[in-house]
Amino acid sequence: MINKAHITLLLLTTLTLSGCINREQADAKLAKACIAAATAMLEEDTEIMDIKDQTFSDTGILNGDYRYVSFTATEDDGWLKTEKSYRCAFHEEVGPFRSNYNAAIYRLKAGDAVYGMDENDNIIGNISDYQRLMGVVQNAIQ
Repeated sequence: MINKAHITLLLLTTLTLSGCINREQADAKLAKACIAAATAMLEEDTEIMDIKDQTFSDTGILNGDYRYVSFTATEDDGWLKTEKSYRCAFHEEVGPFRSNYNAAIYRLKAGDAVYGMDENDNIIGNISDYQRLMGVVQNAIQ
């Protein structure tokens, strides 16, 4: 006979497993966030037209729980289309049983420009760019 404790345990297990996020789902969120970050840092009247060569990696210049997203994009400013390489470094946080997931951007490299934090955790550039970068990434991750 099933008692209340068994039913409660079954419900908790089901809820925990249904909230799990796998690597592919996390990478999809990071890709969306990296594109949003890149778009936020574009010059006025410039837009990203095409995304290609998207890759994901755990290896890079930072140690720890970082995940890297790289892609090449075609930018269009209304006059000229150019290709630019982007690379985002994200710090990931995953809950028990992969039940929740969050990531924060650490650094965005857009061509020769760099935004975010340096190796000493100092903001690169100005505070308004940093706040804009963090805001668009958090909105995209949700």
